[in-house]
Amino acid sequence: GRGGGGGASGPPSKAHQSFLGAKAEERVRRVRPLIVAVGNFTYLRVPEGRPIAPGHCHLESLGADAATTAATDEVCDELRNFKKCLIQMYAARGQRACFLEVAVGLGAHKRSLSIEAVPLSDRDAEAAPAFFKKAIAEAPSEWATHRALIDTSGKGIRRSVPPNFAYFHVEFGLDRGFAHHIEDEASFPLDFGRQVLEGLLESDDAGIPARSRPKLSFEEHKREVLAFSKEWEPFDWTKMLVEDTAA
Repeated sequence: GRGGGGGASGPPSKAHQSFLGAKAEERVRRVRPLIVAVGNFTYLRVPEGRPIAPGHCHLESLGADAATTAATDEVCDELRNFKKCLIQMYAARGQRACFLEVAVGLGAHKRSLSIEAVPLSDRDAEAAPAFFKKAIAEAPSEWATHRALIDTSGKGIRRSVPPNFAYFHVEFGLDRGFAHHIEDEASFPLDFGRQVLEGLLESDDAGIPARSRPKLSFEEHKREVLAFSKEWEPFDWTKMLVEDTAA
């Protein structure tokens, strides 16, 4: 597998790895009520707040991976399986998939790998690439002095940027996308991708910072998980893992 390098500081010590592992376990425990499906290395969950659209979800690692570029091959293979199945699920309702990832604090493991998947109508999916390019071109200069986009189409993010490179990545389906190098991580809005999509979709939540939004109640989360699980079930690749174990 392709492990995440620690850059000039070298790989994390055993004690630090153990700390990162405990942190990952705590994160998974916290979001457990939101989880819809679990693989060997990754899981799919519904959002903590109100979804951008029905079918909006997060793909995350069970371990301490900080980004797709720093994750093992096993993690990335499972993420791809989840993406393929979500693309099929959205296609069954006449929609297309948009995937968002923000990778910051990689050396310090401040954040863990999380990819948001959002379904878009054909019309919105056609408009989305230009909408994202415009949003990056018009971004405040403190986090975007260089506005060059890195085309990840056909290559994916792992073959497009180095492992310790902070980035924002948007993918349209599996084979088209682009990334933007985040230079000033402290000023980059972590919900940038979500803000762009909410602007495109003219959502009621557009412009409201994530921390200012109400969290859903336990009952609301339960309803979200049940509704998502029902639609996801015919496309759920993780059922094969259970069948393999039983065989």
